[in-house]
Amino acid sequence: MKKSFKARVISAVMAATLLVCSCAYLVSANDDDLLIATQDKEKYISTQGAVTEAKEGQILVGGREQGVIFNLNEDVFVYDSINDKVVTINDIKVDDNVVAVYKANSPMALSLPPISSACEFLIIMGEDDFAKVDSFTEELVSADGQLKLNLSDDSVIINAKNEKQQADAVKNKQAIVLYTVSTKSIPAQTNPSLVVVIGDAVENQQTPENPNT
Repeated sequence: MKKSFKARVISAVMAATLLVCSCAYLVSANDDDLLIATQDKEKYISTQGAVTEAKEGQILVGGREQGVIFNLNEDVFVYDSINDKVVTINDIKVDDNVVAVYKANSPMALSLPPISSACEFLIIMGEDDFAKVDSFTEELVSADGQLKLNLSDDSVIINAKNEKQQADAVKNKQAIVLYTVSTKSIPAQTNPSLVVVIGDAVENQQTPENPNT
């Protein structure tokens, strides 16, 4: 009898522990379920695609089935890479190609499409541009080992305050990188047109799947 009671106590404790751990992944706020990514709190990820809807303070990147709605505020750093200048959220138009950047642990409403208010950086890209958001090493290789940056005088390097930076400022930092062509080597090498330094480097971890990323 004592042994059976002890076993039941242990089972109850384990079940409670699992329940508490599970709550770290899903929380509820104002009856809206929010999905919390479990990645490093300082790691940035991105959603890329065409703006299909735009109204005051809100855009839809991608379509209704595969896209993400972003609620934007005046604190979002918006950069027009086509004209090389900082713009405002009101300058974003339907059919603009953009990369929206936000922290990996940001909450996202479990709606269709999902809704996020966590966008910190939004870059308007050219039609032929590719975007990479990652940490970069001393050798300017991305943390996933897929891309090496060959920076030149033609590369625009700025920080989140739109201040010009030197190549060394990209080392051991997270950055948003735009480029058009790259070599077929491993890692691929590119001369980027734009680099926006956005934070300190973090360890490369598996990130959650994101629409249009």
